[in-house]
Amino acid sequence: MAQQFRTPVEEYERRREWIIRGSLLLIVLSIAAIVYWRYIRESPVDYASDIEHFKYGSIGADSDAGIPYWVWRVMPQVCPGHLPHPAAFRALPADEQSGLAGYQQFGFLIEEGKDRPIGFSMRRVQIDRVGLDCAACHSSSVRVSEGMDPARIYPAGYVQYLDSSKSRVLIFGMPANTVDLQGYFEFLFACAADPYFTVDNVMSHIAAVATLGPVERFLYRLSIPVMRERLLLRRGQFEFFAQMPPFGPGRVDTFSPYKAAFFHFPYDGTIGTADFPSLWNQRPRVGMHLHWDGDNQSVFERNISASLGAGATPTSLDMTRMLRVAYWIGCPDPRANPSPEEQARAIKAARLDPVPHQLELPIPKYPFAVIAELAHAGEGVYIRECAACHGWQGEHVGEVLPIEKIGTDPHRLDSFTPEFAKSQNTLGTGLWWHFHNFQKTNGYANMPLDGIWARAPYLHNGSAPTLSDMLAKPQDRPKQFYRGDDRYDPVNVGFRSDRRVSDDGRELFQFTVATQGNGNSGHTYGNNLSEADKRALLEYLKTL
Repeated sequence: MAQQFRTPVEEYERRREWIIRGSLLLIVLSIAAIVYWRYIRESPVDYASDIEHFKYGSIGADSDAGIPYWVWRVMPQVCPGHLPHPAAFRALPADEQSGLAGYQQFGFLIEEGKDRPIGFSMRRVQIDRVGLDCAACHSSSVRVSEGMDPARIYPAGYVQYLDSSKSRVLIFGMPANTVDLQGYFEFLFACAADPYFTVDNVMSHIAAVATLGPVERFLYRLSIPVMRERLLLRRGQFEFFAQMPPFGPGRVDTFSPYKAAFFHFPYDGTIGTADFPSLWNQRPRVGMHLHWDGDNQSVFERNISASLGAGATPTSLDMTRMLRVAYWIGCPDPRANPSPEEQARAIKAARLDPVPHQLELPIPKYPFAVIAELAHAGEGVYIRECAACHGWQGEHVGEVLPIEKIGTDPHRLDSFTPEFAKSQNTLGTGLWWHFHNFQKTNGYANMPLDGIWARAPYLHNGSAPTLSDMLAKPQDRPKQFYRGDDRYDPVNVGFRSDRRVSDDGRELFQFTVATQGNGNSGHTYGNNLSEADKRALLEYLKTL
């Protein structure tokens, strides 16, 4: 067959055709890549620093069920009447009536120059979305006051403040004693149900504070009705909030929403409201009964359960980023499979030297002066009266003390039923991390007291404002006080509880012991000590 020859013109046209085809293909691939990277691929915001990752990194609650960022940002402006204190918000100068100012009313911590509070992560799923992370419930601040030295709290490099005035120092892993999580969710629900929460109204508020491109505007208009329906669905599932006493700041009923959202249990009338716990120093807690009622002995499962409670789902859970936080607070690798003997040796070693490793979150140290001689005397009182249940090598540390013996308010214990424990152990079925350690107990767990100065208020439900109140006889403990203050009381060892308004103008929550679930009876240990021994013990507890 004779070889076919092309004229120079034909060769030129052929090359031109392939160039055009290649260019078109390149344009199509580039557009596809841009669309994928900009609007399809999930892209959480990551941080180099472990501290920043803890404060703002994702655990998966910001995935497809996350709230579109700019909608979330303007909701206080769209629905100011549903904020805790609408008049205070409206009284702000026009340029300060931002969404962040609205969210401050719920006690969230907002660092100077940041676009969202501590405890809110961001992930792009077509558009930027926000969700809660670990720090929302497990970070707080202490207001700098006379006699306080914030530099004592952490090693160099860890000390951070909320703003340039350095009036409030951040404590990582501390119970979020100012945060009213129930109030925040009820605001979201009420705003979604408000007739003013329309696509056009929300978009007009967004346009006043942000410039979105045409594609983003289109995606936002599509997302607002979907978000509204999801919030209204949650509102319906959580209608039982109206039948419960309010949580108030620093507390949450984790498991009642769990029962409704994951298992569709009807509300059973129980009240599981309890204080947020601290997060630091997890390694020596391995093998202990965890949660207030000791319903799980796996540090890893406890962390996953908390992440699901914060809004992640078994399918959206960002295990890589969640594990980064877990390792930073001292949790061992859950994928390791040590023998029982190896695990026993590791637990013993961790409790003999119960301090975080070098690159882990340190235990915050008491920031006021300690009277060394008095603390030394208090150590003897502690060893005699407290160490068996609360010392790292104590005979009963990490065990569940029966409710008949501890005598504290039983509502949190009663809320975790055998049926719920069984259902919990179905979560994650088919996944490598599935639950299987949840169990019903008959009391509350004895917990170590590391960093106890920063874990006020006390008892599982936060019904004793200070350690001094804990050492008082139950009938002498406060029957009414205010929660949510961030000014510390170094005399009684806890946060101030005697005033209605905080230094930053927040109206504080009036806690009433007579309310169901708020009882402060029981735990009578140390109540009969002499006043001298009580003062010495308090001084020693400051050093833990």
